[in-house]
Amino acid sequence: MVIGSISTADLVPMLKRLERSFRREINVVRYSEKEFRQKIQNKDHFLLPVLNERVVMIKGTKDELERAALPT
Repeated sequence: MVIGSISTADLVPMLKRLERSFRREINVVRYSEKEFRQKIQNKDHFLLPVLNERVVMIKGTKDELERAALPT
């Protein structure tokens, strides 16, 4: 899952490196910060279970993820 703005041109090389590292395909879901916040507030059926599992942070911190979920 990618939260925030990043171009596809910047994202693809990072994903390819991660796929080689993890030796598996990575399927990405992208959200703007606003969309992410709205989905959390609406108790999105996809996001809540994902966030309740172990999260591997590739960039950023768990604190930043939690702050992104807070209403503005």
